[in-house]
Amino acid sequence: MSDNETGVLEGFLCPTCMQDLKTQHQLISHVEKQHPEEQDVLQSLKDLVGKAKKKILKLDENDLDSFKSIIRTRNATTKAYRQFEKQELGQITNHTEYFKSVRGTRLEHFAAETNKLLIRLDRLLNFNNTDRRQHEQSVVQWLDGTSVKLCPSCTKSFNLTRRQHHCRLCGSVMCQVCSCFLTVSMAKKMTGALVSQKTEPENETSDDAIRLCGHCLGLLESRHILQERRQAQPIVCELYMQLRSLMSKAEPLCVLYNKMCDSLCSGESTYSLADTQTLRSQLAKQAELMDLVSRKIAALAGTPREIKLHQSIRRASTIYLKEKLLCLPQLPTQEEIDALRKSPPKTINNDNASTQSNTVAIVTGWSPIGQPVPTSDPQESDPLIVQMDVIRGYIREARTSLRFEEVALLEENLRELQNEYHHRQKEKEKTDDNHQLNGSSQ
Repeated sequence: MSDNETGVLEGFLCPTCMQDLKTQHQLISHVEKQHPEEQDVLQSLKDLVGKAKKKILKLDENDLDSFKSIIRTRNATTKAYRQFEKQELGQITNHTEYFKSVRGTRLEHFAAETNKLLIRLDRLLNFNNTDRRQHEQSVVQWLDGTSVKLCPSCTKSFNLTRRQHHCRLCGSVMCQVCSCFLTVSMAKKMTGALVSQKTEPENETSDDAIRLCGHCLGLLESRHILQERRQAQPIVCELYMQLRSLMSKAEPLCVLYNKMCDSLCSGESTYSLADTQTLRSQLAKQAELMDLVSRKIAALAGTPREIKLHQSIRRASTIYLKEKLLCLPQLPTQEEIDALRKSPPKTINNDNASTQSNTVAIVTGWSPIGQPVPTSDPQESDPLIVQMDVIRGYIREARTSLRFEEVALLEENLRELQNEYHHRQKEKEKTDDNHQLNGSSQ
């Protein structure tokens, strides 16, 4: 050995060719590939690396035990010191703005990268009857596979059995095992694209998958999960909205029921007892539904704060039921109503009958179009009969919709039309009798 070569070499050296391989993984890989016959040397290298790892881990454990003992000693000393003297508040530094700036930069980076991937994914979905491989390479430039010897994910070398594949969104190289696949339906859902049948190739189905790397797929799935969380509504919100809807429907019905009950108790003939009983049964059903929904809300699980909120909603619903729906006045019997009605209902002047009917039709918002055919004789051409049949149809629709105030107005109009019709019939009969008397006298 010459004087220039008297130095001591250090590093991960190959025992056979004395080449410096920089790392232990490269050294073992070099021995496996270049010197496969040196199995004893390879085994000795592996044993040496294992011993070194154990020694390092043992040193780390010893350092950790000593560090824990020092921390316990300091904590005990600090606790004893604080018993005698109160520690003064030191200098406070707020790092919130720094954290926000760092976090904002990272979020902007990931957002820009994810948007870039979504744009490329949308372009992949929208292609005509061209070569698919050519279209995919036009969306993103693929990395040259000749410069990549190992898979970036699993660090395994490419060969005849382990071929190279490219990510369709970033163009990176990977092996088959490290490849991820995204279905076309999920890709459309992520991009929100509605690809028409004309743009879809005829020789492919909607279940064809797009090859991606793990990094690109992770970014797309993270954004998709975040969007679903923002759009998803908690079950407690849905139940609460249902409860509020039931309350909003019950409030005008309660007001109408009290009005109808007062009218019946005062002996008025504006409303009927059957309609009032139907309205009361409807309110009872609404109360049952409210109680059921509030029970479901109270049974929901969650954090202590959420459970407290659920119980508060249940208590508020119970108080509402007790004050609004469970304290409704009792209805009088039919005998009591008949005893109160000593005089027949008041009638309005016959001149205002047609005007009142037209007014009710405008208030209800209904029109004769689509009404059932009048049940009277089709040969009758009296407009009063036709109008009475139309009003009867209005009454049926209003009673089905629980619009009993309009039922009362329509029934009042119907009575006025009936009185007008009977009055005209009597005048017609008197006229006919006079004509007959005049004819017989002549």
